[in-house]
Amino acid sequence: MWPSDPDDFESLVAPPENASRDDAWFFVRMRGGFLCVSEQGVPRPLTGDELRWIDIDANFEHYLGQHRGRSIYVMQATGAVPEGYAVAGLRDWLGRVEQSIFYLAGRAHQIIDWHTEHQYCGRCGTAMVDHTKDRAKQCPSCHLINYPKLAPSII
Repeated sequence: MWPSDPDDFESLVAPPENASRDDAWFFVRMRGGFLCVSEQGVPRPLTGDELRWIDIDANFEHYLGQHRGRSIYVMQATGAVPEGYAVAGLRDWLGRVEQSIFYLAGRAHQIIDWHTEHQYCGRCGTAMVDHTKDRAKQCPSCHLINYPKLAPSII
């Protein structure tokens, strides 16, 4: 059941011109989980404003879309976990956050895996580039297009 309300999430390839990064949510994966803020034991993605004050190295950033009007980004990062923050695995989010937030975290996890596992063309070995109009990777040499495979459920 994705999403719980069809208007909760809108998948977009690029952020709208008027989208604010300050209040956007960033699903930052590092050390096998998501860097998060814990509010009374409930994990929450970082906001853009919180992210700007943290000393971590972002390997890449990818725009997912909008959830209830808020921009959603995913990124892979390395570095030390800052004081006051925690790294929580996807299972740690299950049952502790709203269903639509958990689905976003699952989607973020899958998009990060897709991005890191499809850096090179499976046909000719050339470095893939982001497709200009779709959430896809395209080979500039042989034009192979690779779309992410998203699993809507956990078995």
